[in-house]
Amino acid sequence: MEIAILICQAVILVTILAGIRFFKRYVRSKTNDFATKQDIGEIARNFESVKAEIKSVNAEIGSVNGNIESFKADIKSVKGAIDSARAESAREQRIELAEDVLGLFYEAGEAIAAIRSSLDSDAKESLTGLVDTVKKRLKQRAEIFDALESVKARFITRFGPEQAEPFEQIKQVLTDIRNAVARLNEFEAAHGQAYDEDESERLISKMKKYEAILRSGYEDVDEMSEIVDSAIWRMEETCNRLTVRK
Repeated sequence: MEIAILICQAVILVTILAGIRFFKRYVRSKTNDFATKQDIGEIARNFESVKAEIKSVNAEIGSVNGNIESFKADIKSVKGAIDSARAESAREQRIELAEDVLGLFYEAGEAIAAIRSSLDSDAKESLTGLVDTVKKRLKQRAEIFDALESVKARFITRFGPEQAEPFEQIKQVLTDIRNAVARLNEFEAAHGQAYDEDESERLISKMKKYEAILRSGYEDVDEMSEIVDSAIWRMEETCNRLTVRK
């Protein structure tokens, strides 16, 4: 009897212990489930916070991009203003150069006319008087011709060599005048020598040719004046075309 009671007590104890263990496992599983749900909720909240941060960063990036585009537009505008100012400065320099050159051509034309004008009242009416007067006048006006020659290179650089022909026309007239002075000096030095009739006529013809170069209006057709007028007219046409303000 006592053995049966002991056996029953043991069975009851084992059952109780098994129930306790089962309850502990149940409680532990429930606790883990609850913790897992809390973690998931926390993760979800953090995820939403991260999304909000990403959205904020994207908005900042968009703002920065907008500022960059605005800055690029400002740079483009400033560059356009600089380019426009440079172009305007180049136009003004071109106009100023053309006006200076044209002014020098007018001065050169007046100087050549003065050099070839009638002899001064105190000059001798002879080849010597003519040569001496022209040489003096050339020297007095040399500065004008030097200035014209010195600006030629800048003019060609700016406008091209095809526009520079009038410079060559003026230069050729001056060369002809200087050459005529030299030749008449030679004729004067040889004055009085004996020549046959044909040689004398040839020398007289040459002398008249050179006198026509040194004297304005010496012949009906004044080639020197025509060349000078042509050079000035061509330079006027060139400068007026090149200095049109657009």
